[in-house]
Amino acid sequence: IALVNPPAQYAALIGAAILVVYQILLTKFGLQDYILNAPRVDLISANKEGLGSLFGYTAIFLVGMTLGAVLFTRHATISRWRHVCLGFFATSACAWGVGFLCEGYLGIYVSRRMANLPYVLLVVAYNTFLMGLFISISIVTRPVPSHLLAAINRNQLLIFLLGNVSTGIINLSMRTLYASDMQAFVVLTLYLLALSLTAVILERKDITIKF
Repeated sequence: IALVNPPAQYAALIGAAILVVYQILLTKFGLQDYILNAPRVDLISANKEGLGSLFGYTAIFLVGMTLGAVLFTRHATISRWRHVCLGFFATSACAWGVGFLCEGYLGIYVSRRMANLPYVLLVVAYNTFLMGLFISISIVTRPVPSHLLAAINRNQLLIFLLGNVSTGIINLSMRTLYASDMQAFVVLTLYLLALSLTAVILERKDITIKF
């Protein structure tokens, strides 16, 4: 995708086309059965979920390109931001609606393992709703810039990687499925505190780590 570099305004359409073809392959040509049930006998079958879901996550990336282009375009007036906000809410409503149709009438259920059509619709619906909500709050409150957000943005790849490594360490060190509510609350609080402090300390030290 990076080599092709499609125009942002058309990226969502390309992503939708990829997603529809992928879902057809899943339901009509046996790809779903292969991903879920085929034995792992070689390199491809050993990584079948990752290879299959690549199409779904590519579609998410392409849709994100279009939404990002809208979000980061300079809008000079509050009225323009209201239109953007309504557009995000409308996109979310459409994604929710199509997702429910997929489950209710087509019998295609959400699968993160395959990153199928309902899963991608769920991701788009959830995130566009949140973006619309954040924009609407910003329109009403006119918030001041967040120092924590600026600190995380400065080293966002590092914070992301530390978050992944920390998640793995936590999963290896405790049985998270059986954790009580209080244990989960304490672990998540310490997790967020550690990542936030790391970002803030790097910001205060004027350190930017690039890979």
